[in-house]
Amino acid sequence: MLYTSYFAKVRSLPSSVVPIGISLWPPRWFQGESERRLAPSQSLLTSFKSGLCTEDQYRTFYRSETLDKLNPAELYQTLSAKGVAVALCCYEKPTDFCHRHIVADWFKETLGVTVEEFGSYYPTTDADDPFTKTS
Repeated sequence: MLYTSYFAKVRSLPSSVVPIGISLWPPRWFQGESERRLAPSQSLLTSFKSGLCTEDQYRTFYRSETLDKLNPAELYQTLSAKGVAVALCCYEKPTDFCHRHIVADWFKETLGVTVEEFGSYYPTTDADDPFTKTS
């Protein structure tokens, strides 16, 4: 299963969920793997953060300069092979505009795979995690 999340929540993910960074620069404390192919370019990130492009423009540029160059089936298979459940992580809170939501939409559009924000309906502790329960 593939989810999205953000770095501030990584430490509260159940142990069965493998966090994968998809930002240009993960936090120094983050010890997980990164999938840099999904990171936005520095120029796009800078343009957006400085107000030079809108969310719609960001979506268009991110798709054309990043996602359109990737094979969604190969990438999904690569990410899925990293664990029973994987959370694609960056910095923004779930309600904020973020490229991880664009990635989730891309997987839905190209593969029919739903990628939910972790915690939207998924258990938030190991005790509630169906992947770690033995009975």
